[in-house]
Amino acid sequence: MTVLDATMLQRCSAKIAEYPANDEIEPYSSSYTHIRYYSDFNLDGERSILDATCMQRYLARV
Repeated sequence: MTVLDATMLQRCSAKIAEYPANDEIEPYSSSYTHIRYYSDFNLDGERSILDATCMQRYLARV
């Protein structure tokens, strides 16, 4: 994970770029219907600019 990953999240959140197709995490059982994403860094269930901000703070160790 690098600053380039955080930049990509920012671009996707701003709809400048598309999230990669392999961003979705496959459900581990058929009863599990909540889709999760690798880019959901703060684990709130959504992909947003907040994920990029959390990633940047993590990388900066703030």
